[in-house]
Amino acid sequence: MGYMSDVQSTYLDGNGAIFTGRTRVKGVYVSPDTGVGAVEITDGSGGATLYKIDVPAGSSAIYMPLPEDGILFKNGAYAVLTTVISATFFWA
Repeated sequence: MGYMSDVQSTYLDGNGAIFTGRTRVKGVYVSPDTGVGAVEITDGSGGATLYKIDVPAGSSAIYMPLPEDGILFKNGAYAVLTTVISATFFWA
């Protein structure tokens, strides 16, 4: 899969900012924990949820590429990690 812009990544092992400015999230790589979990990305801290994925308990690592240009987060992208070990977010 090729990208038309410079893609960067942010690693998180808890809730936090993926990027604080306007950005597009292009993909998510998740390392699940032993319980059922979820990854949610909001438009800024406390903003509307624009992306959420459930993570099965004890599964292998999951990579979810997002189609085309990814998802636009006008106020920055903020991640809420529930029962996952870590996640890496790809953004541009």
